[in-house]
Amino acid sequence: MAAQIYLKKNPVTGLIEEIRATEVSTGVAEAGNIAALDGTGRLHQSMMPVGIGPDTKACEAGEALAGGSLVYVANDGGTDKVFKSHAGAGGNAAVGYVKNGYSVGETALVYFEGPITALSGLTTNARYFLSETPGEVTDTPVGPGGKLHQPIGRAVSSTELSFEPAEPIKTVSA
Repeated sequence: MAAQIYLKKNPVTGLIEEIRATEVSTGVAEAGNIAALDGTGRLHQSMMPVGIGPDTKACEAGEALAGGSLVYVANDGGTDKVFKSHAGAGGNAAVGYVKNGYSVGETALVYFEGPITALSGLTTNARYFLSETPGEVTDTPVGPGGKLHQPIGRAVSSTELSFEPAEPIKTVSA
């Protein structure tokens, strides 16, 4: 959707000129411009003050990640890398998720809060847990065997989960 066009008097020439409202800011060059809402009806993150916005971290993908994957961050040889979380024995608790897919070595943007929207087949209002399948959620808590029991959040629709991870509990060995 194209931004709205406004009229502005040029202070040098005195002429009335058309200007397009700014949807994405590149910085100081847009100072004084009229802001426009983006296609979602919101201001773009680039227009927000420092410290306002999603809680994220850019990390190298240590493995291929699909959009919506639950992840953890680990230091690998001095580099923070992101990997799929899983609840199986020896698993790692989910600390965040990725909205998009990434290949190994790409810079992945990890979200630590907010809605996971790259899912399907969820039951609205059902509680979901970290799955034994890497990167996935399940509506069934894991059983015993030294696995991680970690509530992840509740489904707010069939495609969206409100990410609110709890501290994991390691189950007793079978």
